[in-house]
Amino acid sequence: MMGGYGMGGGGLIVVLIFAALVSIIPLGALILLWVMAFRDRFDGGRG
Repeated sequence: MMGGYGMGGGGLIVVLIFAALVSIIPLGALILLWVMAFRDRFDGGRG
C-alpha cells in the first residue's frame, strides 16, 4: 500500500471496496445467465 492508505480506516475502506467488487462480479454473471435463460424460455414459450 502507498502513503497513508495502509494505516487506519483508509486501508479498511479500500479492502471493503475490493471485497465488494470481488463479490459483485460473479453475482452479476449469475444474474446475467439467469436473465438469458429466462429470455430463452419465454421466447420458446411464445414460439
